[in-house]
Parts: sequence; structure tokens; C-alpha cells
Amino acid sequence: GVYVLYNRSKDPIYIGETNNLEETFGKYVDTEFEGNECKQKTSSYQRVFVENPKEFQLQLIEDYKNQTGNLPSCNSEIKVETH
Repeated sequence: GVYVLYNRSKDPIYIGETNNLEETFGKYVDTEFEGNECKQKTSSYQRVFVENPKEFQLQLIEDYKNQTGNLPSCNSEIKVETH
């Protein structure tokens, strides 16, 4: 599935994808987002179960970039491949 992490201002700070949403979120909770300071700013999140998570993640990132001119703040820390 695909998930979006939001900060207190309800701005998307990270758009991610995983094969197992439950496992990923369990790990995030147990490890405080694996010690990632950027993702620790999360105050809410949204999860979506989709057929092609990687494709959907890239589409959401692309949409966000087109709307704002930027990547979500935590996504900018990782290399995002666009087609």
C-alpha cells in the first residue's frame, strides 16, 4: 500500500510505499520512525491499499511536486526516481 505522513499543519511530509502497511507502521511505532527526525514530525497519516503501490507513490509525489514545486520534506531526503 501507499501511505502519506502529515505534519501538524496537515502538509504531506512523506509519501511512502510498502508491501505490508501493518508491518511498516508497527515498525514505525516501535522505533519512533526508525529514528528519522523528519518523519518524527508526523501528527497524522493516511494509508491506501492499492494494486501498484510504487506507481501510485510516484504519481502522488509527482502531483505534489506539480502543485507546490517541491517534494514532500522527508521525501527530498531520499532519491525519488521519476519516469
